[in-house]
Amino acid sequence: MTEASDVSETVLEKSKTHPPHHLYRLATLQERLVSFLVDLVLNAYLIAAWGLVLSLYLRHPPFAFRDSSRMLFVSTAFALHLGYFLLFEGVLAATPGKMLGGLIIHKKGGGIPSLGAVFLRNLLRLLDYPLFFLTGLGLMETSRKCCRLGDLLSGTVVLKKMPFREQNAELREARPASVTIRCLAFLIDLPLVIGFLYGILLWIPAPQRLPSWIFLNLVPLFLLLYFSASEFLFRSTFGKILFGYHVTQQDGSPPSLASVLIRNLFRPLDLNPVSYLVALASRKKQRPGDIIAGTQVLKLRRRWRGALAIPFLVLLAAAACFFGSRNHLNFYEAGYAVRVGPWKVDPIPVALQRFWYRSIHLERFELAFNTAEVNESRRFDRGDILFVLFRVSGFQVRNGRGWIQADMRVRDPEGKVVLERLNVVNESLRE
Repeated sequence: MTEASDVSETVLEKSKTHPPHHLYRLATLQERLVSFLVDLVLNAYLIAAWGLVLSLYLRHPPFAFRDSSRMLFVSTAFALHLGYFLLFEGVLAATPGKMLGGLIIHKKGGGIPSLGAVFLRNLLRLLDYPLFFLTGLGLMETSRKCCRLGDLLSGTVVLKKMPFREQNAELREARPASVTIRCLAFLIDLPLVIGFLYGILLWIPAPQRLPSWIFLNLVPLFLLLYFSASEFLFRSTFGKILFGYHVTQQDGSPPSLASVLIRNLFRPLDLNPVSYLVALASRKKQRPGDIIAGTQVLKLRRRWRGALAIPFLVLLAAAACFFGSRNHLNFYEAGYAVRVGPWKVDPIPVALQRFWYRSIHLERFELAFNTAEVNESRRFDRGDILFVLFRVSGFQVRNGRGWIQADMRVRDPEGKVVLERLNVVNESLRE
């Protein structure tokens, strides 16, 4: 818990009861960094949206800025970045990242800062950013009130709301969750994550280039919110609650939305042996994402609220897959395949696809140099013999007989037919 000396002398919300319902203390470097990272994520999507609008206005492909248009984008993007902080801190005394973390901007002498002070503290970001480890992190780490240069010259501080609550005996005696069992809990959660991701990808209208590009860039945000919502609302996930594990702040209080967003934002970087060793060596068994976000995972008695994480995550994954399958423009219906380097991966394994075939289905279609060597580039020189390799399923041979016929028509880039062969395939099938 925070020491009494760290509590701000100014109480923003007073109550006639004793003790007060809410106090404000000086925000720590960790809490400010967490809120700033949340604002950076929101800024990234805001600037990306602006870049897309500017590209459409200038009639460029997305983000294909050059020369003067590049300078226009960079200058307006930075102005938008500063405007984001000016608007929210000037009107609400907190950015979305600070609000999610329970932080607020305040004058050192008490009261909400003036618009001039807000303007000055954000204008000095122009100096704090390039000298981040001197006037930014450096000053916040060494100054008593955790202030960067913008705070010192504008006379502002950042405070953290402290809702009054007694810490119960269970939290005081709770032990950190086992790192090995946490890994097992994540493996239990993984099928739900994959199902949710697959369903979200099915929402993308594959033949429509611009909407697909926009939606594909929103997929990481959906994934980030998937686990974060469960940990914020229920303080657990499917796998964690099975072992009685709950996510809390380091003092045992419920995690803020900013904290769970950051701990999950760093999750991809934590999926390596070094992070596992860091968690094992940590006194509170914290992985690097927990250390940055100021969270921990504790072994606590299971409660009904935590158990709600199970139907919540299952229903979200099921809903994503259900509505994605309803999209007739998804990548599966459009016949798109996934390529990773020289390897092609079917979005849905053929063995599973066969369960819902309703008619004849072309499982494989390749252009080849011969019956065994596929031409990956699909480029042929004049005089080359072109082999067409394909596999067809979804039909039945009845009474020992079946027949398949296929025509072939080739068009040039202008749509003119340059080659047409009827009955290029005309075969009797026995099995």
